[in-house]
Order: sequence, then structure tokens, then C-alpha cells
Amino acid sequence: MPNRQEWRPWASIQLPDDLCSLSDISPETRKLWDRVGGLPQLLDPSSCFTPRPPPFEDVWIELVRGCKSHQYDVTYKGELLGDDRESEKEELYALALLHTQQPIAREACGIKVMNIWEHGLQQRMILPEGLSKVNLGGSCMFSCHITPPGTISPFHHDFGKAQLVYCFGTKHWVVIPGLDENIRHYINESVHDNVLKRFLTHQPKGAILIKHTSEKVLFLPPGTIHAVETEEGAIFIGGEFPVIECLDVMPWLIRAQLQVFETSQEILKQDLNNYTEVVKETLRLRRDCLTILALKSWLEVYPVLLSTLRRLQGKSKNDLKDWTKDLFRLWGAWTKTTEIKACPCQPGKVLDEMGAHFRKEHLRQL
Repeated sequence: MPNRQEWRPWASIQLPDDLCSLSDISPETRKLWDRVGGLPQLLDPSSCFTPRPPPFEDVWIELVRGCKSHQYDVTYKGELLGDDRESEKEELYALALLHTQQPIAREACGIKVMNIWEHGLQQRMILPEGLSKVNLGGSCMFSCHITPPGTISPFHHDFGKAQLVYCFGTKHWVVIPGLDENIRHYINESVHDNVLKRFLTHQPKGAILIKHTSEKVLFLPPGTIHAVETEEGAIFIGGEFPVIECLDVMPWLIRAQLQVFETSQEILKQDLNNYTEVVKETLRLRRDCLTILALKSWLEVYPVLLSTLRRLQGKSKNDLKDWTKDLFRLWGAWTKTTEIKACPCQPGKVLDEMGAHFRKEHLRQL
């Protein structure tokens, strides 16, 4: 385990010149984050869990159950709830190190156990009021990870949703707002093995360094690009929530990935799935002011989607059509019932036949 007195986070990486901490945010950095819904926050755990934050023992129990149910060959020896907490943690770290040799561990920079919510953790994590203008509800993704000391997870975006992360251990985050210009550089460099260093050479705007322990829950706005270094080996629970602010960021992610379709299919597929979910939940609320936001986001995605379909051939084209069929079907159904008489493509103009206009101008698919 790293020596606490000698530990320097991100010692091997040249961090952005304008990097700041949450306690020392410059006005310029604050303005950049305001464009994506606001700053990251460190929250009181009592506001993010019901009825209470799970203690270390509960998380460990759920983790073991989850691992066994998914046949990751996790074995725990000794008393689970013994008095020697440090010994338990050391055994946990050793277990995590052992599993870094497994494919699933290499992919996640630690052990990654999905579907933990089957054992009750999803009933505890909630998105506090005030972090989003509208929490869309719908399905939320929860996961539980173990990361050993010294683990570095390179930059990623977790598909554009708002996130809560509760950590047992110590982690250091570099978080970057999902601005259009940041996303373009990130997507272009994400296909390279050394994405961490390559992306940072572009000096992404608005970078913040955050130290995270179990004293707080970390909130990340939708589309936050982030990398994580583990000082103390850690368990952390993550929740991803669809909120209305996703409609600001998701189009940027999808557009950037469509432009490099050949190297981003799997991530693009998941981003399109999440975008479809957010649009579906927005339209379900039947609130015109929110529907207009969904329309504006689609008008950003659609032209790039159409041009990508035109240039693709064969299987790639069919795959993209398949990934977007639910999205096209969703908008098609909306055009048959909408009472909205305005389209963002023609501000100020009244459209008595909005449905017909939208199908003709914004739903043609090759």
C-alpha cells in the first residue's frame, strides 16, 4: 500500500495548467461547468441513501454475494464481521489484486460487479433534490467496484448520465466538463492505449482535482469526463441517473462518436441506448417545455446521424440503423399525438401540422 506521507496523486501525469480543486474554483472554471448543469459536488452521505449509507460490512457482504452469483470465483476466508477491520481490508485488497489478472478486472481496473442492486443496494442510493432541474426517473444503473492501491482508470464518460459515487478508501479524481470541445478531443484520443496522457496534451478546459473518501458522496454532472487514481484500495458504489441535463451533453457525445464511427461502435451503441431512454422519459412527462429540449437535442443529433448513414455501407450501416430504430420509432409515435405547434428549426413560426413537418424534415432514415 502506498505510504500516505509520500503519496502524490497523479505524480506520473502532466495535469492541465488551469487545474483547480473544488475548494478553489476560479470564476472561469465555474462558468464552464455552468454550461453542463453545474459543478461536481461532495455531499453528505445521509442525503444520498435511504435509510442510511451502507457500512463497510454491508457492502462487502453484497459484493461477495454478487461475485458468487456471477461466478467470478470469489472466496472469502475468515470471519466477515471480525473486530480486526484493517485485516479485513488487507484481505480485500489482496483479493482485488488477485483478480486484476482476470479479463473483467483488467477492463475495469479492478473487480467490477454489476447487478449488485439485486441484493438491495439500489433501494438505498437516491439522487438528492436540487442536483437536477428534473430527475426523469426511469431505469438507473448501479454498480459496485473494487480497486487495489495504485490503480488508474483512464478517462471515460459513463454514457452521459448524472452520477453519484460512494467510496470506501481514498481516490483522486480528475474531472472535466462534458463541453463540446472537450468531448471532441476525448473521443478522438479514446481509441489509443495512452488516452490519459494524449487527452491531457490538449489542455482540456475546466479540469478539477477531487480527493474522495467515505466522508462524502461525489456527484458528477451528466457527461463528466473523468479519470480516477486509487490511493487506498477501495470499494465504491456508483449510481447513474437520467436527468434533463443529459439532453445538453448526450448530443455532443453521440455526434463526436458518429464522426469516428469505425472506432467507437460499442461505446456509441450504449450512448444511443441511454439517449433513447432519456428522450423516452422526457416525452413521457408530456410537459411542453421539456419536450422542446428533447426536440432541440434531436436536431443536433439527426443531421450527423443521417450523414453517417449515407456514408456507411453493408453491416456497419445496418448496425447503426438497428441501434437507432427504437429512437426513430419513439419520435414517430410522438408525431402522431403531439399538440405542439412549433419546431426549434423554425423559431417563432406556428406549425399547424407539426407532426407531418417533423416526419418529413427530421425523421427520414436511409
